[in-house]
Amino acid sequence: MVSDWRAYVAPGKRETVQQQIVSVLTALKPNAPAAVLQKLPGMAKRIEESLFAAATNEADFTNEATLQTRIMQIQQSNANRLLKRPSPSAAAQARGRRLSDEQSKLLFAYLQAWRNKTVQEEGIGPWDVVPTHILAQVATTCPRSILELEQCCPSDHHWIQKYGSSLLLTIVQFEAKLPKQHASSSSSMGPPEKRAKVASPRKPPSPRQPRTLKKQIAIKPGMPPPSPSISSLFPVPPPYNGGLFPSSTDPSTNGLTSFLRKSSPKLTPAMQPIMPRVEAPATSYPPLAPPKPTADATVAEDEVTRLRAMLVQVQQENLQLHGEVAYLRQQLRQQQANEAAACQALVACQTANVAPAPARPKSTVAKPFA
Repeated sequence: MVSDWRAYVAPGKRETVQQQIVSVLTALKPNAPAAVLQKLPGMAKRIEESLFAAATNEADFTNEATLQTRIMQIQQSNANRLLKRPSPSAAAQARGRRLSDEQSKLLFAYLQAWRNKTVQEEGIGPWDVVPTHILAQVATTCPRSILELEQCCPSDHHWIQKYGSSLLLTIVQFEAKLPKQHASSSSSMGPPEKRAKVASPRKPPSPRQPRTLKKQIAIKPGMPPPSPSISSLFPVPPPYNGGLFPSSTDPSTNGLTSFLRKSSPKLTPAMQPIMPRVEAPATSYPPLAPPKPTADATVAEDEVTRLRAMLVQVQQENLQLHGEVAYLRQQLRQQQANEAAACQALVACQTANVAPAPARPKSTVAKPFA
């Protein structure tokens, strides 16, 4: 049987394979901190057990030339298994996945690179930053805010306060590098060349029926239409009779004042509108349809989400800077108080060292009377 060879493998060979795995992992992570190097023997033992179970024979198991390739395959299979796990949060499941399977794999590798950089900067283990299974959940759900990040991993929140903003910024940078997806309507219509042909078909002119070019007749500019005279707009004033105007009390004889008293004079044909205004009821117009979501709206929503994540990071940095400024102000005030107390003590010491001048005794000799 094929599985009988595992019972005859010597323990020394398995230990040799474990040492080879430690050497491969050390070569893959040359700048790993001491906390990671201490965990390498345990990691090598687990990888050796997986290789022992997946090998077809003893020669395949002990082959050092293919050891690194088999280790990478095991890591890739573990990553795929973690990415296929459903999210434990009901809110994340209801929201659905925002990335495809290939994009989730790319995001998982992107987040692992971010975690490795943090590990090298702080000298800690990757499990102290973000555990691998939580990193896979983040790559699957692709959160865009602190609230969604907490919903993604409801059982473990201790790392979000320290690394949450940096993780969200990394996700925003990854989404910015993704190619923009076109709208489904444009893809369903076919290539642009075919759309252009269908949208605007043009018939070539027939050789038997040549086009007749219409001659443009030059129109001579004529005189503009006569404008209405001022006499048609205003009434004619009464004539001047003997140096006296008619009395203002007689409205029939004073046409000018009667015109001014009118609130709305009748418009002449030249001042009347061409077409009368028809007041239609508001119910005669059909209701406006709600706007349909387009690709531009989706891109704008993604941009707003990215800006919100950056705003959260800027707010946290602002709070940190305010705290540092308050601390420095407190230190400065304390230093000024200490210097003032030292000056007062020095002045008091110098004042105590100066003795007061002795008082002059009164003379007892009696002055003679003048």
